[in-house]
Amino acid sequence: DAEAGAPSPQGPPGQVRGLVGVGYGGLRITSRDGGKSWTSSVAEESGGLDDYNLLRAVAYANGKWLATGWGATTSTDGVSWTPLRRINEPGGVTWNGANICGLTEGLTSDGDAFYVACGAPQKIFRSVDASNWTEIGTIGELGGHVALAYREGTFYAYGDNKTSYRSP
Repeated sequence: DAEAGAPSPQGPPGQVRGLVGVGYGGLRITSRDGGKSWTSSVAEESGGLDDYNLLRAVAYANGKWLATGWGATTSTDGVSWTPLRRINEPGGVTWNGANICGLTEGLTSDGDAFYVACGAPQKIFRSVDASNWTEIGTIGELGGHVALAYREGTFYAYGDNKTSYRSP
């Protein structure tokens, strides 16, 4: 959510005021009024199935939105997006330094960088540009559907096995 504290419709330099949501069929939706109304910006062909176009997470950092699932796509305004491409697959997007990443559900940001959880056990990678990644740590086993969050200086991770972790 790049909306907090934004003094104008465009917000501070490098920020786009609004909310972005993602989902089945590569759906990307935006709200410019705090979630009262939403506009669909992009969707891929899908029957609402758990397919390769499914996006599971979205975060904003360093002037860019990143949406992930089996694939990844980026946007500077939440409306126009790069093509949705599989992560680290032939013909897809290459995440330099994070070659174990495929399905990426655990994604968050601290405003300056993106953080993803990949593999088992979950390794945590950091990137400022959504292309070049550095491994920064490992989380214990979380089961499937790993989620990451960041709030007030603390990172949180949790998953299907009902275990959670936190770290500064």
